[in-house]
Amino acid sequence: MGATPVIGFWGGQALMGGAASGKKQREVYVGNLTIGAVTDVMLRELFNGALAHLMPDPQLNPPVINVGMDPSGGHTITLEYR
Repeated sequence: MGATPVIGFWGGQALMGGAASGKKQREVYVGNLTIGAVTDVMLRELFNGALAHLMPDPQLNPPVINVGMDPSGGHTITLEYR
């Protein structure tokens, strides 16, 4: 069996009333990924699909605006949200 991916929130705590203004408060860390089996495109599509209902127009403004893959081989990814 493969390792279980780990998801963490850099922001530290949930914010109310749209107060999430800083980039770190809009980032999600996904780690423990199988190198070569998971791509940044796959995770972008997964999270955009799961969160599309939160956006007025997810085709024009998808929830995920940036995906940063670990430059040392792709073991971790950071996703930035609107």
